[in-house]
Amino acid sequence: MAELEPNMGWQVAETILFEQWLRFYFIVEENDDLVLRLDQAEEEQVLENWPRLSALVEALNGHAPDHHNSLAAICLSLGERENGEALLENAAAIVADQDFQEELNRFSAWLFEEANELDRQRLPFDDWLERFARWRGSVDLREYCLRFLGFGNLEQPVCNKLQ
Repeated sequence: MAELEPNMGWQVAETILFEQWLRFYFIVEENDDLVLRLDQAEEEQVLENWPRLSALVEALNGHAPDHHNSLAAICLSLGERENGEALLENAAAIVADQDFQEELNRFSAWLFEEANELDRQRLPFDDWLERFARWRGSVDLREYCLRFLGFGNLEQPVCNKLQ
């Protein structure tokens, strides 16, 4: 297995979060099917702003955003990075890491809570990351856990993991 570089976890997370951003803003219905679709101007803008994620955009654009296509596009995107071989060799371990999973769960909670606000206008991906960082820094995750999951006891095991 290739050596695990310090920023590999972020590279995997960024790719997954970017895929979520694409899903949020660019899914359309075509012939009774859902498709991720960027028009030429949108695709050019995305590729200009986030060139390191271009393989993900190119692989998903025009295709159903199902689990198989998304996973294949994420892996393709990781493989296209400068350290792609090492990323692909370590991706399973990175994604299985409990801290990584908890951070993705935090992102999902933020997305759930902010969906109406995010839906008012198409925000750049970098704005999403900034908003998530602000939310993550401002919310008491244990209190959020209680409210979101309906627990009445701060000592619930799932809440203790969110400290």
